Amino acid sequence: FSSTIQYSNSDAVNISCLNNTQIQILNIDVREEETVCRPKPCVLNLQDIQIIENNCDGRNSCLLEYNFTTTCLREFRYLNLSYTCKHENNNSVSTFEEDAGDWMNVSLTNLTWKRDTSIKDHTRAVHGKRGYSMAVVHYTGTSEKARITTDKEFVNAICLSFWYQIYNNSYDCSLKVFKISGGNPTILFTANSNSTSLGTWINKSVDFYGGSPFRIALEADFAYRKNKSVRSILIDDTSIAFRPCQGQLMQTSCQQINTSITIDCETQFLNENITLTVQHENLISNQTNCQENSLESRINTYCRNFSESEKCSFRVLDLKNGREYCTVVNKNISVTYHCI
Repeated sequence: FSSTIQYSNSDAVNISCLNNTQIQILNIDVREEETVCRPKPCVLNLQDIQIIENNCDGRNSCLLEYNFTTTCLREFRYLNLSYTCKHENNNSVSTFEEDAGDWMNVSLTNLTWKRDTSIKDHTRAVHGKRGYSMAVVHYTGTSEKARITTDKEFVNAICLSFWYQIYNNSYDCSLKVFKISGGNPTILFTANSNSTSLGTWINKSVDFYGGSPFRIALEADFAYRKNKSVRSILIDDTSIAFRPCQGQLMQTSCQQINTSITIDCETQFLNENITLTVQHENLISNQTNCQENSLESRINTYCRNFSESEKCSFRVLDLKNGREYCTVVNKNISVTYHCI
């Protein structure tokens, strides 16, 4: 008679032979769930094999309830990381400190966009100095519009990011973003003033999808007003990047816990959080304080502490604490024997 039994770390299993026959161990190995992430098999160490043989071989029955010491039975074997990078390859940034950057004035009236220092710009605001932004300043109460467009056309999808401010007294104004293709404008974004946004620099990103050649247009729209108080709309630090605005999803799959992992983009371009998953995880029955989510949080905190121009690099093994040993992948010890 021969048989194969499976024993996991959370179980106690009794194996026995009928009557006075004895157990003869034929093979001991580790059976794992099939997965694409199998760089090497999990092999029981000699100490654990000896425990099974000493307690079972040559006996009529034996009980397997031992805490095996083979490392791969208790470690995180396979890790998947997902994160989003805002790659800035070949992007164009206009701060307006030297010139108009990517933009040209197409207004046909006296109301035009100009480089201006009347209001503290966004670029140098954190340094306490007043620099240049692009602004439309309106001194009359008439209804007027002013437009600038990119100085070149685009075909591929791009992301426009910019900072804008609707000045304190400009409650009846708006800023619009257009995609102009074949002379036809399509409005993609409108910023209307309200009491909470006036006089504040606000960041916005707008996706432009590829196809026919197109330009980007920014338009300041001033409604009619009886009085002639000064109104103004400003933009600063525009960025045109050849990528989606939400960034590019990056995935690092089938990594072992002791592998060194490097995030593909600089920390300043790491968008949202890094997501960690552990494949084929089972909870050992006598452990109740597993906190797998804390490990993901620890990775994100660790990476956010890197310099903005550096890439985060880490080993999950170095960030894991003892409580997280209670999570294991699905492995069973297989004991094949026959009775003689």
